[in-house]
Amino acid sequence: MELLDVEDGAATVRENGRTHVRRQTGSVEVAVVRDGRPIYRRDKRFCYKLGNTVVPVGDREAPDRASALFRRA
Repeated sequence: MELLDVEDGAATVRENGRTHVRRQTGSVEVAVVRDGRPIYRRDKRFCYKLGNTVVPVGDREAPDRASALFRRA
């Protein structure tokens, strides 16, 4: 399992945190860690923020595809 840190300039930050990770990559985020606390349930208003850590799962390639959304472009 790979943990992904949300970096400054990442697509998830540029798009106001409203990226459809599952639809775009096939990866599902089990949790997002913010301020040291895991967030398991996220509502429609949830936005990814710089410094969040994402815990993605999926087929073998899905987390790799998802990493592009959380890394600096």
